[in-house]
Amino acid sequence: MDAMESTIQQDTITEPLFDPIYIAYAAVICMACIPIYVGSLRSAKPSQEAETLSSKDAYMFPIYGSAVLFGLYLVFKFVAKDIVNILISLYFVGLAAVAVANSVRPFLQEVHVVLSGIVGIIVALIYVLTKHWTLNNLIGLCFAVSGIEFLGLPSFKVGAILLCGLFFYDIFWVFGTEVMVSVATQFDAPIKLLFPRNIFDLPNSKMTMLGLGDIVIPGIFVALMYRFDCAQSEKRNDKDVKRTYFNACFAAYISGLVVCIGIMQVFKAAQPALLYLVPFCLGSVILVAMCKGEFQDLMAYSEEGDEPEKKEDLPLKEQLLKVWNEVFMGKPYKESKAEEPSKDSEAKKDD
Repeated sequence: MDAMESTIQQDTITEPLFDPIYIAYAAVICMACIPIYVGSLRSAKPSQEAETLSSKDAYMFPIYGSAVLFGLYLVFKFVAKDIVNILISLYFVGLAAVAVANSVRPFLQEVHVVLSGIVGIIVALIYVLTKHWTLNNLIGLCFAVSGIEFLGLPSFKVGAILLCGLFFYDIFWVFGTEVMVSVATQFDAPIKLLFPRNIFDLPNSKMTMLGLGDIVIPGIFVALMYRFDCAQSEKRNDKDVKRTYFNACFAAYISGLVVCIGIMQVFKAAQPALLYLVPFCLGSVILVAMCKGEFQDLMAYSEEGDEPEKKEDLPLKEQLLKVWNEVFMGKPYKESKAEEPSKDSEAKKDD
């Protein structure tokens, strides 16, 4: 009887027409493209003041990133994973609410700006309570859009410095140590995109993942190329923006991601995505510039103006008010200043 049942089971089991992992790979690629496209277009006219990286920031970025990454590795190594992730979840509630609110605000009418803040808080709380991978992805996409929109590269040179530095950073921490993979798999926060390796076997399926760094870092470079396209179109007095560099760089990013996933599938081992994304993105832009005879324009392009006046850090109370006004209320925050003594009061003091 047992032999007959096993024979029937073997006869009824058929090989799937295709491996479900390819659905996961296609989904991850599509999800990675959305924030790059949206963030790049929004970076030309950001809703808030963008933070621009200097060449010094670009040089130091891999060092700071290495310090944070190794620090997290040590924390997970010597502190209970559950305790660490509880603290991380509490920290990310506020960040997730702000990111979601900022992302949905353009789709709501001005009179419903407060509603975007409410939506952000609700999504963040539900994620913390459920830890569902779909909400993880929603918040992660909002983080990526905000990062690409508000973190800017001022020139191609600074972008090349940043990408080249992180190129070696990614290779070292993935191939040279277990640190990157260990932190990525233990860090329970929306800093990566997730999708079931077998969508037909939920909830038992393992997840395939892509870190937000592999989206935001190339994404701010793609956004720079869009702004360069805008500058070149304005220079030529074109009616519409010709997205030559943006399209080339965006297509190169997708191609690099496909190659990375293909090699990962063949060798069954984690791959540093920037190993493929950096050459594809930089190479595509340089190639287009040389073919169009605009290489000098590309190297000379810079969004750096005069050095801004250095301002003292706001007190914690005013920082919170600034976030509330700009993100949830949609109003620019006016820093409170101490009233300057009037001329009459000065004259009285002299008397």
